[in-house]
Amino acid sequence: SAGHIVNKIAKKHKTQIIPLDSEHFSIYQNFNEISLQNSDFKKIYLTASGDPFLNKKFKKLKKVSFREATNHPKWKMGYKNSIDSATLVNKCLELIEAHYLFDIPINKLDILIHPQSLVHSIIEGSNYVSKMIYFHNDMKIPLMNFLNNGNTLKFPSIKKFNLLQPLHLDFFHVSKDIFPLYFFFKSIDKTNPCNLIKFNTANEYAVDLFKQKKINYPEIMQIIKEITSLNFNSDVNTIDKIIQYHENLKEYIQADRKSTRLNS
Repeated sequence: SAGHIVNKIAKKHKTQIIPLDSEHFSIYQNFNEISLQNSDFKKIYLTASGDPFLNKKFKKLKKVSFREATNHPKWKMGYKNSIDSATLVNKCLELIEAHYLFDIPINKLDILIHPQSLVHSIIEGSNYVSKMIYFHNDMKIPLMNFLNNGNTLKFPSIKKFNLLQPLHLDFFHVSKDIFPLYFFFKSIDKTNPCNLIKFNTANEYAVDLFKQKKINYPEIMQIIKEITSLNFNSDVNTIDKIIQYHENLKEYIQADRKSTRLNS
């Protein structure tokens, strides 16, 4: 929501932003080897596990329960992140984060489904060489690397790879039938920060309705599309204005839905 502002603040104060989310952490590991600013790469892919509904069409998930949607196969997270993973909204937001963190054009970022959750990003070089960063799906690994900062602290609880065992990796393109929200996200104008805030706010609102059993799972997409398409814009050039816009948008949505229910 505020990447365009945070980057300006970081530059002004000569501050380095170090990403800890697994996908961005993995890109950061290659940052010194590949000059992203010089555009010597074709594409950067973030990976997604596919979650509990990997092989199920989105439209046919009307009877999915809240518990089923939050049953993430790889990560133990709160309900919001788990549902965002199931719909792939979390990856949409991660693309925006990568865009701001590394100054990467949005058209050079994409997503691949990777059920094993071992490779966290892939940098496809212009020289026909691709680089992958893989590690166990354990957030202690990015945190350990950040806290170490060149030191030799040891974390014996972190699981290491046994390279003598077979390593099986699958990668798939995102299916529109299974993850249609991703394709809607790709269609919106992401150069307008208001659209990103609307998308994010709409998702918060929709997930909350699903949690309260007021909508079914596929209706999450319907609500996100409706709210993101609203002609509701404002000046969002400071953090305070972004927070205010977010609050005003939520109030507008609630009033609009209440009016719709009364009229129907």
